[in-house]
Amino acid sequence: MAYFGSFVLTAGIPFVLGFAATGFWRRWGTLLPIGTVVVIVGAVQYSGALSGDGPGLPVGILLAWFFVLGAVCGSIASGTVLIGRGTEWKVLSPALIIPAILVVGFGSPMAFYFAEAMMRDAKMAPPPQRCFKRLYPARIAGVDLSLPAAPGISFFQTGSNRLFGMWHNPDLRTLCSQSADQTTEMRAMTFMLHESFWSTQDARELFCSRQHPEYPWAAMVCDPKAGSKLVLDKPGFVRVEVIDPASLNKGKAAAPPDFPMTASPDGSKIYRDGDDIAVLTPGGDRADCGRIGRDKYLQCDASGKLSDELAISYEFWADGDAIEQEMPRVAAAARDYFRSLVR
Repeated sequence: MAYFGSFVLTAGIPFVLGFAATGFWRRWGTLLPIGTVVVIVGAVQYSGALSGDGPGLPVGILLAWFFVLGAVCGSIASGTVLIGRGTEWKVLSPALIIPAILVVGFGSPMAFYFAEAMMRDAKMAPPPQRCFKRLYPARIAGVDLSLPAAPGISFFQTGSNRLFGMWHNPDLRTLCSQSADQTTEMRAMTFMLHESFWSTQDARELFCSRQHPEYPWAAMVCDPKAGSKLVLDKPGFVRVEVIDPASLNKGKAAAPPDFPMTASPDGSKIYRDGDDIAVLTPGGDRADCGRIGRDKYLQCDASGKLSDELAISYEFWADGDAIEQEMPRVAAAARDYFRSLVR
């Protein structure tokens, strides 16, 4: 909506030029060939714009399309006036026809654009504040949860492949419309806490309008700096999902890498080969870490089990020299994220 005025001005100039090229001919012998040539030239320009490339492509398509539209409307106006002269119908006089076709021809796409923009704004409007003041019942593998309307949390409902993201305003309004006794059955849920995972600020501002000490992950959502920078000892991505029984017998767990191994005091096994590190914890979690480019820290992908029915996976950054101390803290933090939602 903020760009509506600029859109009208940009589209209006080629439309008026196209209309002026064909809208004031008063002989069929000149209108038909000139109108045909103008429309063909405009159509060729439009076709060329469609096959083009570059940052100016949308503007080029817009200019060509409205020039063709103006030429067509001008031809219709000239033809209608000529018919009116032949039939002597006063209602088809130039004083009435030209303004009417100008308004209808140019106003119709403008009205469509305006209506579409209003519907788009309404669809993307943030939910009311009350949606962030209640919790929403959910369940995964028999574990009852209470979900806040918080950006960074997303989930898949049981039997569905559609991602339901709480940073997406339409999804938040859908969640808000649920009754207090309606429980969402989930097969997977995710904490995506780095700001790069989601773009809208509406949900974050509404969720962060008050403190949330009950959620150990809330600081990464509500602190703009924490959400966009590298954070050690805390995972930026955590996924909890139902273990598929059909996948349990597909093969054994991945074998430890063929790297030199050292043991830490807590019983973890660390396998190192330069910047490639694997960590196996006594609790069964495994992390595989490696350096990306010239990053100072290692990027790690880890996975484990919460229970016989639930698996957990998480991503984090680590200092390769202190991985044996960091891995237990990150594994505990990932589980704390999930436990903070358990009823």
